[in-house]
Amino acid sequence: MARELTERQQAFVEAYCCPGSNYRNGTQAAIAAGIKASIAPQQASKWLKVAHIAAAIEARTADHREKLAKISAARSRNNDEMAERWLIEVERLAYFDPRNMMNSDGSPKQLAEIDADTAAAIANFEIHELFDGQDDQKHAYGLSRKVGWTDKPRALKMMGDYLGMASAKKLQVTGPGGGPIVMQQRTDADLEHFVMHGRWPGE
Repeated sequence: MARELTERQQAFVEAYCCPGSNYRNGTQAAIAAGIKASIAPQQASKWLKVAHIAAAIEARTADHREKLAKISAARSRNNDEMAERWLIEVERLAYFDPRNMMNSDGSPKQLAEIDADTAAAIANFEIHELFDGQDDQKHAYGLSRKVGWTDKPRALKMMGDYLGMASAKKLQVTGPGGGPIVMQQRTDADLEHFVMHGRWPGE
């Protein structure tokens, strides 16, 4: 039957295993467990050699590792979801067609009628009530709608960068001093000379 840890031994195990300033530091873990600093190194060394305390440390360490693995996996999934969401939004901005804002007769669609992909590309949407007349004769006769789109060229550039389609940098190769490259024929003897001396004949 496994021996129970005392209150101080349990505190020592927790301080020794938990990430922080005391992690894997026997002396500091012992002090955190209530042991005097003057005898903490000796007490920590003694506790670390006790079988049931060492087993408790191993079990607590494994528990922490399991929790960290779960957290890491959750973060990885969250990052993947965020990246996927980002890509969807950039695609919407890059490929939106403003004609989807219009009905077949050329009249503008109501905001609720616009599909999600097109709506995502709207940067701002303003509605102004139009009036005619003065003073007592003033009356509303219609609405003015103003739509602002997102920066499509910028979104296309972001998509191009993501897909690796950005313009490739030109690599210019020249000879010594920026002059033309001089092609030379090398013989087997030249190659042997290079291997033996680290330079080509005549250099």
